[in-house]
Amino acid sequence: MMRVGLIIALCLFILTSEASAESPQIILKDGKYAYDVEQNLYWRRCSFGQAWSDQTCVGEIKKLTLEKAELVALKLSKVDNKKWRLPTRDELAGLIKSKVGYPQIDGDIFPNTYPGPYWTSNKNYFDPKRSWTVNFFSGTFFSRFLNSQEQAVRFVMEKN
Repeated sequence: MMRVGLIIALCLFILTSEASAESPQIILKDGKYAYDVEQNLYWRRCSFGQAWSDQTCVGEIKKLTLEKAELVALKLSKVDNKKWRLPTRDELAGLIKSKVGYPQIDGDIFPNTYPGPYWTSNKNYFDPKRSWTVNFFSGTFFSRFLNSQEQAVRFVMEKN
């Protein structure tokens, strides 16, 4: 009897998790920035290396090591007078939209997103030489990449 209850609880957890992952998210577009009302975050709509032009992201995405991504965030913060940073795994994974095709992100809000892994600020607890990434092709996240490997980057900041 306890086993049946555990199976039912597990099924409910899976159904609830899947439903919440695809729940409507309110993101307001404002030129090169997008405001996530639920998370109270401002996102750069373009991946690092791209520029906002004619209502879309143009140019080549520039992949960075984790250390360089953190340095770029600091430099952008000084230039923009804002506090840009790498998103956490949960923040970035919150942008995944599995029902839109590939890449698995709302292309109207985040145009020309690279369909692959993006760095997050979360380090691997068991191996500090690795950090978490969110993959917009598969809609999953992993901590298998070394911090010295180059991955795509999207910066975020909290709304003041």
